[in-house]
Amino acid sequence: MSHSKVKGFTLIELLIVLVLMGLALSIVLPNLQKQVDKIRFKGELQRLEHIGEYARYHTYFTNSPLVIKFNDKQILVTSEEQKDIVLRTFEFKSLTFPSKELRITPKENQPQTVSFTTPKGEQQEILL
Repeated sequence: MSHSKVKGFTLIELLIVLVLMGLALSIVLPNLQKQVDKIRFKGELQRLEHIGEYARYHTYFTNSPLVIKFNDKQILVTSEEQKDIVLRTFEFKSLTFPSKELRITPKENQPQTVSFTTPKGEQQEILL
């Protein structure tokens, strides 16, 4: 009877490793998804602030008023003189806005309050 000295893992050892990896993933993945959602939310808040900055700078340098239209998960920036021409379109995945229009003029270039709903259903406001 000869014993071969084949080096390798047994089937039981491989199964134990797979089970441990599965348990680790079942713990880590839900937390990872929550972190991704938080990062998306913060990124969209920053994007919203940049829209306000863009609108104020645009009205100041072009001396022409803008209209910012909020509609559910979309924001449209249009010129007040040519409302049918959309200057910018922004899509959001985690923020929801009530239907509203903001008018930004070169003379009245102050931030305005915008309300939105977070992914958790909370109502929040931000200066735009």
